[in-house]
Order: sequence, then C-alpha cells, then structure tokens
Amino acid sequence: MVRIRHCMADNGIMKYLANNQLFTKGDFWFFMISNLVFSVLSTIAAKWHMGYAMAYFIIGASLISYFIYVHFFGNSLLRKLFYFGITVGFVELFNDTWLIAVKKVLIYYPGGPFIIDTPLYMPFCWASILITFGYLAGYLNTKTSLSKTTLLLSISAAFYIPFFEKIADEALWWHYIDSPSIHGVPWFVIIGEFLLAIPIPFIIQKLENANSYWIFVLGTIEGFIVWLATWLAMVVMNLI
Repeated sequence: MVRIRHCMADNGIMKYLANNQLFTKGDFWFFMISNLVFSVLSTIAAKWHMGYAMAYFIIGASLISYFIYVHFFGNSLLRKLFYFGITVGFVELFNDTWLIAVKKVLIYYPGGPFIIDTPLYMPFCWASILITFGYLAGYLNTKTSLSKTTLLLSISAAFYIPFFEKIADEALWWHYIDSPSIHGVPWFVIIGEFLLAIPIPFIIQKLENANSYWIFVLGTIEGFIVWLATWLAMVVMNLI
C-alpha cells in the first residue's frame, strides 16, 4: 500500500509537470532573450541619458511582447501571471505616492503622462518584473523546496532589481535623495526588494488554480506587501 501511494504521488507530480507548460524550452528562451534585450536597451538609455521617452518605449515593448507570448504561446499560469503583475503594478502606486509625497525620497523626472505622482509607465514596469520573477519562482518550485525557492528568489530580487534602479538614475527616469546608498541605490530599496519577493513563490502556487477574482486579490495583496516591505526596510535603515 505504501508503494502504491508513492506511485500515485509520483504520477500526480508527473501529471502536474506535463500539464504545466510553464517549463518548456520556448518559455525559458523567451524570458532569457527578452530580459537580455531589454537590459541592453536600458543600459543604452542610461549611457546616453535618454530620458522618459526611452522608458515608455522599453517598457511598452516589454509589455507587448509578454502579452503576445503568454496569450498565444504560454499556458494559463503565464496568463494569470500577466494580470497578477499588472494588478501589483497599479496597487504599488500607493507605495510610490508614499515615497514621493510623505517620505520625500523618490523623485521622477518630468515628461509624459502621470498617474497621481507616478509616470504611467511604472505600473507596467512592475508588471514586467513580477511576470519574470513569477516565472522564476514557478520554475524553482518544481526543482526545490518552497523555503529554498523563497530564499533564492529574494536574493535574486535584491541584486537584480537594484541594477535597474541604478540604470533609472543614469537614464533620467527617477532617483532617490536623502537615503544611505551604495553606488546610488538606497539600502532601503535593496532590503525592500528582498522582502517583497518572499511571498511570491507561495503566491505562484495559489495562482495555479486561481480564477479572475483571486488573481486580483493576490495581486492586491502583493501590491500592499511592496509598501510593507518598503516600510520595514526604512525602519531597518532608521529612516522612519
């Protein structure tokens, strides 16, 4: 009976992997190549201080490519990740407004349409980031334990996202003031990125069977976790 139960469990895992097309070679190469291309474009924008127009171009192209891929080539989990990421991006506007109007440490360069105090491209920038990290979390979830996935993803976020914070400063998109920094990136941002990534592997598991309502709920929760992570990071750095 024990052996039968093990076989049934193994079959369940195999069916899950077979049905979850997130882990195809096509998905892997799409995320690798798209992130490489947009990283190169962002680096070019930083080198020549190209301003807000380049931000709209890069983020718009990124979002369009993700939309096309997940809807025509991806599976349902990738499509859910897309709308989860957009929800997080718009809820995160609360965090931006808090950093700009209350803490007065975040400054966006002028240009283009704004939502409250934030450029229109920013919610979609967050969406692109969350889709990429959601894919990575989903992949790692099948390779190792949830705790190890959480640690690996958080460390990745703490290194990867601040790279773009530095680029944003050089590209004249946004920058921070009056905050202890390393190479122009505030420590509270690095700590905050580590913290905000912690729930993502767990959320990805819940997204697998989520309907539209729960995609919105989970995105809203993660959006407020972004603010909570930022607040905790600022507490650590004695900025509150």
